[in-house]
Amino acid sequence: GSLNEELNQYGHRPYIGEVIEKGRTQFYSAPDARCPIKGKFIIRKDRVFIYTEHEGFYRIMYPKGTEEDSGVWVYSNRIKIIAKPDEIQNP
Repeated sequence: GSLNEELNQYGHRPYIGEVIEKGRTQFYSAPDARCPIKGKFIIRKDRVFIYTEHEGFYRIMYPKGTEEDSGVWVYSNRIKIIAKPDEIQNP
């Protein structure tokens, strides 16, 4: 979907996150440990867009990935939010 659709669905533009954990951060097809996507993962320092959080998972888009890397889930404790575009930082 377009960013505008995402904005309507979640009420904010996606947050920007960075993988902070070593090793592979596995993609999941649902916010459920039983639903890994075989062979799909990101690694430390990779940046992602975060749409929403659900029970210890973030729903993300990996901009450097393929079309199917949009709307996948990862464990939220492996990602640090580094920017929230809609929250203006006051000096």
